[in-house]
Amino acid sequence: MKYSMLLLLIAPLLSSCAALNQLVVCYVDSAPGFSTKDCMVSPNRLQRDQLPSALQPLLQTCDTYGKPRNKNLEIIAHQAGSYRYYPMGIGDNDYIHGNDWNRDCPSEAKRVVDLIDQAFDPAKGIDSIEIDVQAADLDKKLCLNGNDCIFVMHNKHSKKEWQTLAQTESDDLRDNSLKHVLTHFSDEGYINKGKHLYLELKSTRGCNAPGEDKGGKCTDLGHRVATLINTMVSEKKLDLSDNWLSFTSFSATALQTVHDHLDAKLKDKMGYALIAGMHPLRPIEWAAAQTKGSVPLFTGELQAFAETTPWLDSIWFSPQGIPEFGALFQEISDKRKTPSEFKELKFTVATYSLKYDRFNLMMIAQTLSFKQELSAIMIDIDDKYEDACTDK
Repeated sequence: MKYSMLLLLIAPLLSSCAALNQLVVCYVDSAPGFSTKDCMVSPNRLQRDQLPSALQPLLQTCDTYGKPRNKNLEIIAHQAGSYRYYPMGIGDNDYIHGNDWNRDCPSEAKRVVDLIDQAFDPAKGIDSIEIDVQAADLDKKLCLNGNDCIFVMHNKHSKKEWQTLAQTESDDLRDNSLKHVLTHFSDEGYINKGKHLYLELKSTRGCNAPGEDKGGKCTDLGHRVATLINTMVSEKKLDLSDNWLSFTSFSATALQTVHDHLDAKLKDKMGYALIAGMHPLRPIEWAAAQTKGSVPLFTGELQAFAETTPWLDSIWFSPQGIPEFGALFQEISDKRKTPSEFKELKFTVATYSLKYDRFNLMMIAQTLSFKQELSAIMIDIDDKYEDACTDK
């Protein structure tokens, strides 16, 4: 008991030291044009022109973990494979911005379908794409082509901000609607090439535990996404027979909602991944992570959801957020072994939130305790600074 209390007391101090160390390293190692924020948010992002060779250290670190696999590690490109030009949010001048290079060189977001096409360049070695979806609070007359106002966007926005964007940047919203992205993914033949698309259902603060509603605020996105997909399939505008689409979320409620509202024949054609956010003993890093969006604590309620939900097939995590992941995921997997209808969990590790040396050490530390299947890694991809800002 006394050791548990000691751990509770020193954990915030250790967490603070780790966060401070990363800030110092970012300041010292920052390259021209790249901001300290870039280093704090994604210190281990890979340069596009160095793929696929830049993947090798990560593959060497991760390839031998857990149970033997029947296929290679899946390489998932985070945020449509473009850290810099992914649609993060609405800028001061009512345009959709990416991750700005610095104050003197803003980054205007590009069309998501163009980013996907770029990421799937056969020479780069990318297997799958992850994107975020938000349900905009818009008047129905401003929704375009029946997409039910669901768009690819990282940040949440107010109704007023969405209304302004719909009136000033309607082409961008149409091009970045979920309906358009799904249609493009299918029409471009990525399904036949074995590619996969992961949709992160963005969670609302206070909506991550199972069974949350809050007047529909917690269930609206999942319901609308399921309705859109049901409609596209029934109208033969989308074929899901090859199991190429999965949902991910920090929110158990969002995953439960989308699963419950999908047509019965579609439920088992999808994948479902719970994102494990931050361990409760990582308070400083959890607070810092909120600058990127809502990153919840991985609470006992979420762990229980992972242990008792038969259709859940994956957990995504970062060793920064869940440093003792080996024992935790073993416990969750053991709880799921008895019911025969439960899917066996696979695990995906995000590789970008820690410098490689620290990432490597934290993974090595779990070698003996992690006995599950590490099936995929998720990477951030960035572009050359000089390509974007030389003339600005």
